[in-house]
Amino acid sequence: MAPRPYPRAHRSPAGGFAAISAVIATVCLGLGASACGSSPTGRAAVSGPILLQQAAAALANVPAVRVTGTVVSKVGSATDTVSVDATSAGASGTSAGTLKLEGPAMGFTGSTQYITIGGTTYVNAGSVFWKSLFGKQTATAVHLEAELLPKIVNQWVSLPATSTDNVYKDSLGLSEPKVFVADTITSAKGTLSNAGNQSLNGAGGVQINSTTGAKILVAAGGPALPLAVSDSETKSSGSFALNLAISYPTGVTVAAPAHSVSLSAIEASVKQ
Repeated sequence: MAPRPYPRAHRSPAGGFAAISAVIATVCLGLGASACGSSPTGRAAVSGPILLQQAAAALANVPAVRVTGTVVSKVGSATDTVSVDATSAGASGTSAGTLKLEGPAMGFTGSTQYITIGGTTYVNAGSVFWKSLFGKQTATAVHLEAELLPKIVNQWVSLPATSTDNVYKDSLGLSEPKVFVADTITSAKGTLSNAGNQSLNGAGGVQINSTTGAKILVAAGGPALPLAVSDSETKSSGSFALNLAISYPTGVTVAAPAHSVSLSAIEASVKQ
């Protein structure tokens, strides 16, 4: 970018110094207060650990939390990706959203809508998701697939109670956004420092950096809510990268689908 023309003062020395001061002030705002000798103010002046505590307290008081983004894990030549757009709303264990999983290490692949209320999870997915659950194509699996798929593809299906925990684990906990964000904050490791005003995953705020590589962005004003999380790690065995944006929708309710079929009941009818 070409440098700005040096300001010329045509009237008096005072006017010239005023023009130069204005340029310096503009540069300082662009670089940050610390670049020109000023001390940080507001949340930018709060220590990393204290600000993280404030973020955890603010998060506990909101009724709904939405996360969007990805988690990518690479081991050797294999890449596993979880894409999420999910919202926790209401009582603990109540959430809804879309999960997309790709990769050989995942419990399932493909995209699925889901609703979790208490210990019951409902999913609505296409054939890619359901076929990934049948495993090795034995004669029995092929038979079950042929019988089950027409009854469950693109329909809301209630899963057995044990499957709720499996969905949570297979999605790395992202199926419950509020729990995931809270755990991310409370389990932050390494030395935490306040990096001042920054932008992260499309949001602006005050950023907390960890020596482990994690970054947590907190709102600069109002409640100290976390707005974004980023983390990355590279080892000889592979790499890991997490990038999430966090928002707080209002007026959100999560309810069971009006119509659903029971996977257990369908399986029982097929086996008879």
